[in-house]
Amino acid sequence: MSSRRRSISLREIAMNSASENLPQGGPQAGPSDRAMAREALRQEIAALEAQLADLGARMPAHSIPPAMMLALDELEERLTAARAQLATLG
Repeated sequence: MSSRRRSISLREIAMNSASENLPQGGPQAGPSDRAMAREALRQEIAALEAQLADLGARMPAHSIPPAMMLALDELEERLTAARAQLATLG
């Protein structure tokens, strides 16, 4: 198993575990469930943005370590997914 495939699997696990804790905003969900899901997503987005800002502040101008680039990619993907999920909740 290549290291790239392993990082994707870990990323998928992280994204799935974060969304499992959110109430689902399906047709059966009441207004309070959707509001709780939106609030949880807003908090997750704020936390991801803070982590991105912290990583950006620590990133050197030259010779960026591959681990930092992978962390940056993962945070950006998680942030994009959380924003898309928030948009579907309205």
